[in-house]
Amino acid sequence: MSVSLDQARVAKLKVRDLVSASVSLQRALAGIGIARVGDDYAVKVNFSEPIENKDLPTSLDGVPIEFETVGAIRKRLA
Repeated sequence: MSVSLDQARVAKLKVRDLVSASVSLQRALAGIGIARVGDDYAVKVNFSEPIENKDLPTSLDGVPIEFETVGAIRKRLA
């Protein structure tokens, strides 16, 4: 199944709501975005610290969801 940018945008909003419902996930959240996967799109969720297995979905409405621990996001100094 091909995933369009519009489908990924809708899924991103749903994932944001899903993460917002959990205080521990919200605290570890570094960012939510849309990533290119081949010719399709996916929702990318970045966490600043490892999270416990919260039985998070790997897809939502046919849109893949990727989770990654990236560490704290900091301002880059020139």
